[in-house]
Amino acid sequence: MLNRLELVASNPVPFDPIPGALAAATSDPGALFEAGILAELRHIRANDPARFARLRADAKALRVPVGEFDRLTAPAADTAAQAAMFADVEPWPNPVNGADLLGEVCDALSRCLNAAIGGYRCGIA
Repeated sequence: MLNRLELVASNPVPFDPIPGALAAATSDPGALFEAGILAELRHIRANDPARFARLRADAKALRVPVGEFDRLTAPAADTAAQAAMFADVEPWPNPVNGADLLGEVCDALSRCLNAAIGGYRCGIA
């Protein structure tokens, strides 16, 4: 049978930097925004939503700007998916008269929208 010291040595508890960062946030507004802390917060956000919600509430109580907190802990954008969503656009080969184009857009909208006479123009012009 293992004694207590052998049991602790065989099952080490991983270091959690988040409580220390929360404690430091009372006097250091950037404590939660350190690179290592943000990486850990992103991991928690992706894998443990309940814990992340509690940490976010704690951060809010400490007056950490939660908008910035959310932005910095959000998952990285998938640029490959964004690139696939919007194909490369070929510019129109001929010059375009902006006034004529706007007139054509207004005419098209007037055929499709049910608005008082001229009412749709104020939304465009």
